[in-house]
Order: sequence, then structure tokens, then C-alpha cells
Amino acid sequence: MRARTDRVPNRCADFHFPVAEWKIGLHCASLRVKVTMASARDVAAFLIAESGGMTGYQLQKLLYYAQAWHVAWTGAPLFGEQIEAWPKGPVVPDVFKEYSRQYTITKATSGDPEKLNALEERAVREVLRAYAPFTPGQLVELSHRERPWRDARHGLSAEAPSKAPISVESLREYFVSREPMRILPEQERGFRVLLALPEDEASVVDDSDYVDADEHLKWLETGDGTPWPSDWSN
Repeated sequence: MRARTDRVPNRCADFHFPVAEWKIGLHCASLRVKVTMASARDVAAFLIAESGGMTGYQLQKLLYYAQAWHVAWTGAPLFGEQIEAWPKGPVVPDVFKEYSRQYTITKATSGDPEKLNALEERAVREVLRAYAPFTPGQLVELSHRERPWRDARHGLSAEAPSKAPISVESLREYFVSREPMRILPEQERGFRVLLALPEDEASVVDDSDYVDADEHLKWLETGDGTPWPSDWSN
């Protein structure tokens, strides 16, 4: 997926994943019948090994984004386990149980990272590269502002207990419409400021809205002007 040069979507991912190459790879892979799908624990083990360690919150959100973008890119889930819309964002309960006693996870205690094929590994690496710079709290807040988690909870407050499932179809519908963007160094500060805002103050940023790239960079660099389109209402 290539970044758009004229208008910048308000997403926080930076992917360099040629879709055509992916589809060709999928076709070739389909000729070599894959008997079993990787499990969520396999994907978690791969993420832990590639990153060198992360918190439980980060692991859960990276599993969510790996599943979401894999579905968007291929139409098929990366793993079969259910993702649920918990108060602190999307969670894979099976993996949560495995690592619930650890705050920082430096070594996988289950799962086999070698169960992922080469294309799956590349997809997960892209997700890790794009989202790893964000703190656990920022990943939680980001997932709270995306439609799959919010729709699954049907209006519940962020603090309300819930184990509502986030369907694969909802991930496909939402993330296939997202055009991942390239984050410039100057832009990262703006995203962190946005994520720090209370949700009611940031709700003006709708999922489908785009901001002007030049105005956005000017705002980040100088504080002058506005990054929002002129037809937006406060």
C-alpha cells in the first residue's frame, strides 16, 4: 500500500507492503497447500521474538492490528482465535491468559513462530514496525477510537466490562478502507498530541476525514494555520 501524496489520512501506520506482490505470493502459496493456520499464540511468539520484548498491553494490540491488516490485505484471518472488545481495547483471551502474570514479556512461553509462512511473517513485521513506536497507553487509546472496538461494545463506556467479540468481517470492512500513511518525523509529535486529547475533544476527527498534507505539516512545524479542512465544524 502506497502513501498518498496529495492528502494525508488520519491514520498512524507506515507500511511498505506491495499489494500486487502479496497477491502473487498468496497465489503461489495456495499451490503449496497449507494444512493448518497459525494460532494467536504462534503470532504472539513471533512478535515477542522479533521485538525482543514488550508489555502485555502492547502484545494484545499488536495481535489485533496484525489480524486486522492481514484481513484487509488478504481477505483471510491470520489466526482463528476470537478477539474481544475489553475495556482496555481489543484482547485475545487465550493469549491474555498465557501472559497475564507478566507485565513485560521477553520470552514466549507457548506458540511456535515458525508456524507463520514467509508472507505472514512479512505482514506481521510491517505491523510491528508501524505500531511499535507507540506506548501501551497510546495503543489502547488508538484502538478505542476505531470503529471495530466501538461497534462491538454497542455504546458501552470505556470502563464498562465487556467480552463482546470483534468480528473478522468488521475488521475487514474498516481496515480495507484505511489507506496506511507514511509518518514523517515532524508528524509524530502531532499524532502523540492528538492521542493525548480527551476523546470528547478529539471526536471531531472522524474516521473517514482527511487533512491537507501541507497544512498539517505547517501546523506541526509552526503552530500556524489549521490542519483541518475548512468545511469541518467544531
